[in-house]
Amino acid sequence: KQWYQRRVAITAGGGFSGAVSRCLTAPLDRLKVLLQVQGNRQVASRELGIFGMFRHMYRTEGVLSMWRGNAVNVAKIMPEQALRFFLFEYLNETAAHFFPQLIQEHPTSFKFVCGGGTGLIIQAAMYPWEIVKTRRMTSNMGVFTIFKELYPWSLWRGAKPALIGVMPFAALELGLSRSLTDAYKTRFQTSEVSWGALLGVGAFSTTVAMGATYPYRLMTCQVQAADTTKTTPTCLQWARAQWNSYDTLGDKLRKGFYRGFLANAVKTVPSSAIVWWVYNYSQHRYDDYKGR
Repeated sequence: KQWYQRRVAITAGGGFSGAVSRCLTAPLDRLKVLLQVQGNRQVASRELGIFGMFRHMYRTEGVLSMWRGNAVNVAKIMPEQALRFFLFEYLNETAAHFFPQLIQEHPTSFKFVCGGGTGLIIQAAMYPWEIVKTRRMTSNMGVFTIFKELYPWSLWRGAKPALIGVMPFAALELGLSRSLTDAYKTRFQTSEVSWGALLGVGAFSTTVAMGATYPYRLMTCQVQAADTTKTTPTCLQWARAQWNSYDTLGDKLRKGFYRGFLANAVKTVPSSAIVWWVYNYSQHRYDDYKGR
């Protein structure tokens, strides 16, 4: 019974943290997606910066448009985050049970491995929702219309780079977050980490993970938003096109492979920091409730 209650608390805390984070950062999420896919038929004809895109959304669609697609996003993120934290904690506990000696010798490495495995499973399970969310944010079509247009095989468009990129991303984000949080507890001899430290840990871990894997995530987003009535380029063709579109290495990275990185960071970093804080806070409150 105690094991069951702990799993319920982890699952509920993960789902709740995801919902809170997405509702607070929904405008930044849509801004990120529009900046990543601009140039496609759904967005402006000329490239806009962060503030320019905000003005474009406000003037052409109104304030509420900044939350367009958020219902789909919350419906996706709640089970995703719930399952994400459940699997991550379960894999860590399972590894500790079967490989106690290796865990003792390489505790940090196993956290990264468990993080990568968790990310791969979650991405494979939730990917169709991700492509529906992206299409909803970049078009005026309804959710069921998008499902009808994409079903069945187009729901997995861009899955290959997404699955490749999510393993190092999740390994770095979850592995660093857990390792740094545990290091803080050990350093200050405490069971409760301050909210500021949790936000800092979440922000730092996400920034490192995002910087290492952003080209894969941008490639996935571009493929997801592509017009289904036209031939969709392969991931290799997309990468070659980005490389050949600019002359200098700086432009290849800034305007090609890392286009929209700042907007992505503006949304993803606070979002992930809020998730990590709310999740850990909920688990600590649960421990207080159980009298541990």
